[in-house]
Amino acid sequence: MKNLSLASPSLSLCLGFLAGAAAGAASLFGLPALFAVVVEEVLKAGALFAVFSLKRFPTGFRAAANGLSAGIGFGLAELANYFIVYYYHDLSLLLFRLPPLAMHAFTAAILGYALYAGKKNCWALPLGFAVAVAAHLAFNNLCLKA
Repeated sequence: MKNLSLASPSLSLCLGFLAGAAAGAASLFGLPALFAVVVEEVLKAGALFAVFSLKRFPTGFRAAANGLSAGIGFGLAELANYFIVYYYHDLSLLLFRLPPLAMHAFTAAILGYALYAGKKNCWALPLGFAVAVAAHLAFNNLCLKA
């Protein structure tokens, strides 16, 4: 693992997928909405922390890009979970799960940048986590009202 810079987006994607699978398993317990959002963001941050512990990212852009990759993996796992549980009879319903996939990618990119910036500013990580949770909650509320 000399040069992990090329492997880190794919590693982020895989770990994000595993985090999404864990969130899918946790959803079987019927968690309250706010708690479920926090759990999902913690799982994405954990996946990113694992990648960041293996590789140092020289720029915030690369950290956010790895976050984006982890969020896509998370969203794909969630999409697979919904497909298996609800949509197995109608593939067209999968299109309704594409906006949440993009939201997970966006919030994970925020978390990736926050992890990077947290090395220089102790408030960056908690602030980034709060922004990611707020964006996730706003998205969920918009979708429920639509």
